[in-house]
Amino acid sequence: MKFIADNNVGKLAVWLRALGYDTLFINPIDDARLIEIARREDRVILTRDTGIMRRRVITSGEVRALLIEGDSWRNQLIQVVHGLGMEYQPRFTRCLECNTPLETRSRDDARRHVPPFVYRTQHSFLACPGCGRYYWQGTHWQRMRRELTSVLTVSREQVMNVVAMMRDFPALWFVVGGWALDLLAGTVSREHTDLELGIARDDQHLLPAHFPEWRRFKAMKGPHGGVWQPWPEGERLELPVHQVLLRQEGADPPEFQFFLNEIAGGEWRFRHIQTIRRPVDRLIVHTRDGVPVIAPEIQLRYKARDPRPKDEADFRLALPLLDHEQRRWLRESLQVNRPDHPWIPLLDDR
Repeated sequence: MKFIADNNVGKLAVWLRALGYDTLFINPIDDARLIEIARREDRVILTRDTGIMRRRVITSGEVRALLIEGDSWRNQLIQVVHGLGMEYQPRFTRCLECNTPLETRSRDDARRHVPPFVYRTQHSFLACPGCGRYYWQGTHWQRMRRELTSVLTVSREQVMNVVAMMRDFPALWFVVGGWALDLLAGTVSREHTDLELGIARDDQHLLPAHFPEWRRFKAMKGPHGGVWQPWPEGERLELPVHQVLLRQEGADPPEFQFFLNEIAGGEWRFRHIQTIRRPVDRLIVHTRDGVPVIAPEIQLRYKARDPRPKDEADFRLALPLLDHEQRRWLRESLQVNRPDHPWIPLLDDR
């Protein structure tokens, strides 16, 4: 994924480059040239200009654009990375000044371009063939890496902040995703880039009243993949829409998501194959701290569809937490449409 940043989000461009993403920033630039470069080079426009977002070339989907919210580059980066489903690991493979891919340089080459102390203490160097700037893993690099990790991952403290916000929610709710498994296991087994909760689809109308100051978005399919669109008050979301996002600048965390669950007649239904069901009283378990989380076998059923490395890690973490009945249910639910799934043999009781 490649970007072109408008004049009003220049700092955001620098941090996207730190993540390794090809991000053009030309200042000054007029709207016509911005759009033309995005179309020609297949770049996503990042802008705070609502006028650009109303142009036909944008509304038609011919050129992809994301309207950036808020003044803080931290919240802007969260919006871009989470909203577009991007990898967040700092790569530092592009020049922060001019966006050119960096090249490896020997210590001998670097000697004439870096301070003596840096030359004595560093052994690996990168350089920009465009502007000549040199890079090394010194304190500035380490500080940026820590900053990116802090901004783009969700801490346990932030999870508990949201749990506190939900304590008086007047309906069924529970933590889902990787955090649900970590909370149940009583550990932080990996970094988490988002926080997700679950509620019943029929309870979606309770969210605006419970979070009146938060902006609300719904996940929709666009011509270039999933996009977050404003969720108007009073609109009831039906399948295939199943995911909403709440965002408030200055909150901690500044955003989190809800998955709308299909629950009817005392049963939870798997969204993708609704013949796969679970009694509602088996949908939720509680951690030692009393936090409601989705039952691990149900969370693993979602993760089993197309397992990524983090899903495989979550499976290994949660497997010892499953009792005989939970293993049986997960095994039989996988056999419905994935009889060859590699997790099935591992679910046999030992």
